Amino acid sequence: MGELLTIDETAERLRKTPSTVRRWIAQRGLPVHGVTRLSRYCDWDEVLAWLDARQHARTHSDAPVLPSTPRLHVIDSTTRR
Repeated sequence: MGELLTIDETAERLRKTPSTVRRWIAQRGLPVHGVTRLSRYCDWDEVLAWLDARQHARTHSDAPVLPSTPRLHVIDSTTRR
């Protein structure tokens, strides 16, 4: 097992917000260790392996890669009827 980091420490290393790391845990399967919701830790080696696996899946998939953040479209209200 590698170095255990708090959610905040993991977010700092990834240059993301803690809420993004929590969302990745809940929705994307980022590995986490801990007994309670308040005491969760990420194994840095597992985080790196998870990121590598996701990158590999994106670059070797036939399916189109969706953007990680929604794109905003500006609508010109002067031409819209």
